[in-house]
Amino acid sequence: MPALLTGLSCSKKNTVDEDKLIKVYADLLIIQDTTNMENYSLDSLRTTVLDRYDLTLPQYEGMIKEYNQEPKKWEEFFDKAIAYVNELKAKNKN
Repeated sequence: MPALLTGLSCSKKNTVDEDKLIKVYADLLIIQDTTNMENYSLDSLRTTVLDRYDLTLPQYEGMIKEYNQEPKKWEEFFDKAIAYVNELKAKNKN
C-alpha cells in the first residue's frame, strides 16, 4: 500500500498547471525569436525560463508529451498560448 501512495504523490508532482505551462511555452518561443542564438545555447535559455517558473525539464517535457498525444488538447493549449502572447504584445505597446 505505501508504494501505491508514493506512486500517486510522484505523479502529482509532475503535473504542471496549464496556465504556468502556457507562460513557459510562450516565454520559450519569445526568447527563441528575439535572442541572438550565436551568443546563447537553446539549453541555457530553456533552463533560465524553467528556473523562473520553478519547473524541471522532465516536468516540462512530460507535459508537452502529454499534450502531443492528444491533438485536440494540444490545439486548445496552442490557442491559449497565442492569446497569451498577444496579451503580452498589447501590454508592451502601452
